[in-house]
Amino acid sequence: MQNANHTYFNVVETAKIVYQLLNPKQHKRLFAILWATTLGSLFEVFGLVSVVPVLFLAVNPKILNSNTSIQFIKQHSTFLSHNPNLLTTMMGVVVLLFVMKNAYHVWLIRCQSQFAYGFSTDLTQRSISFFFESSIQDNQRLDSGKMFNISTNIPDNFARNIILTLILLVAETLVLAVVLMALLLFNWKVFAMIICIIAPIMLVFLTWNKQHLQAISYKKNLLSNQIIKNIIQTIRAYIDIKLLQKEQFITQKITNQRRQQNAYSADHELLTALPLRVVETVSILCIFIIFVYTMQFGADSSILLPLLGVYAAAAYRIMPSVNRILGGLMKIKTFQSTIFEVKNRFIDQIKTAQKLKINTKNELNHAPMDFKHSVRLQNISFSHNNDNDNADTKPIFNDFDLTIQKGQHIGIVGQSGQGKTTLGLILLGFYTPQKGQITIDNTQTIDQQNLIGYQKLFAYVRQDVFIVDGTIAQNIAFGVEPQQIDQPLLQKSISQAAMSQWIDSLSQKEHTPLNEQGSNISGGQRQRIAIARALYRNAQILILDEATASLDAQNEQEIIQTIRHLQHHEGKTIVSITHKKEILKYCDTIISL
Repeated sequence: MQNANHTYFNVVETAKIVYQLLNPKQHKRLFAILWATTLGSLFEVFGLVSVVPVLFLAVNPKILNSNTSIQFIKQHSTFLSHNPNLLTTMMGVVVLLFVMKNAYHVWLIRCQSQFAYGFSTDLTQRSISFFFESSIQDNQRLDSGKMFNISTNIPDNFARNIILTLILLVAETLVLAVVLMALLLFNWKVFAMIICIIAPIMLVFLTWNKQHLQAISYKKNLLSNQIIKNIIQTIRAYIDIKLLQKEQFITQKITNQRRQQNAYSADHELLTALPLRVVETVSILCIFIIFVYTMQFGADSSILLPLLGVYAAAAYRIMPSVNRILGGLMKIKTFQSTIFEVKNRFIDQIKTAQKLKINTKNELNHAPMDFKHSVRLQNISFSHNNDNDNADTKPIFNDFDLTIQKGQHIGIVGQSGQGKTTLGLILLGFYTPQKGQITIDNTQTIDQQNLIGYQKLFAYVRQDVFIVDGTIAQNIAFGVEPQQIDQPLLQKSISQAAMSQWIDSLSQKEHTPLNEQGSNISGGQRQRIAIARALYRNAQILILDEATASLDAQNEQEIIQTIRHLQHHEGKTIVSITHKKEILKYCDTIISL
């Protein structure tokens, strides 16, 4: 796979990528927008052309009587033949035409923006969907800063700087082509002279500008990912940074990166603004060429003034069009990395996304599997080198067997690196063994078809409990809208997790808001929320992965009593991955790895 800086997508290739990403409904809407954009371009040209007869009439009023075409129109038009204030009337019509044209373009801009940013939302949805569709091994290797970038920055950049830019290029190219054709028909000699002088100047400038913009854009995007990653790591490592007294080092590191990023941004803004100044300078050069032409051929003011007027009116529309086209082309070049990321992240995964939507829809229909007697791991062999990148990796499990009886408390112990957590993830169905199988009650073998129903049997309580920025109730009923929370089930879960006394002591009860990652509650309280979350979803098997490792003796003992109550009074099956002897002494069976 090529790197972004070695791959260049021109406008046509970029348009193909956009088309491939759109679904049939979006295709239809895009064609409608392009048709409306084409109509808007014709309105632009018609508005410009409407100024020309008013200009000629203002410079030479006698044209009404001398021009054969106007005489013909007057003879067949009662309005023109009996209107003494024809010039004023024509100017009023032009003003009205411009008002209607601009109102249409305001509506068109709204439609274009809604389409582009709606597609940005679609890309974000696809990105999150791909995250959940990917294996846990792939997600463990995923850089958090890159994930943030793919889910938010890239979709927004693609909508704003690619889709809207392509639509703009279509509109402005149509306008420019029609206006240039009109100038060619009006006076081909002046037009040819201007093109021969201006074209080489613009070609040299655009080539130089393109090269510098591409280089700056690549460096800026690369640095942006590094900054996001460093900020996320800084938030997570607050305590370590403070204890190591590295605040100044981290602050200076991120500040230097931002300083460099802003320097790139300043250079980018300069290069982006240059085309407008160059076009303005070139426009003045065009006026100079017209003067030279008229003087060279001895033309009088009656020819010079209309000629200047026509080109001034054309420049009024050409200058913005040229500037927008140049800016659009530069955006396509500048955001090559965005196009590259979108192509490689989404194009090859459209079928996967369509499959995922089916799976997500069917997920709601998967009831938990029947679990009456036991869960059994049979002849399990597993190693982390699924992609054969290291054939010498020692298998973590080789023909491993484990039977967990319903209502039993299993303890799993072992040295660090022996595969305790890996075993838990195999049991949960997140790791697929290279050999062996998992069965329920010796009758149902777990595979991709019934995996969702199997996983609904489980809850996973880790040492680092996941707490969302919301209320206690929202954390217990995770993934359920506040108004849809089952209140009786919530209260039952709170009671079974031995949280009632703590909840009653809070002024807002279960509606008490929690900070990010539960920073305003204790470790024991976080563990109880995790257990209550498992009970709310009516999980039959609880896997506790070092759930009490960071708790003091009192909180640990309270959690142990809660676990024992769940086993003996609620019929839950418990799997404790731990090194704590205090927990192991209550286990029915201990598996040593």
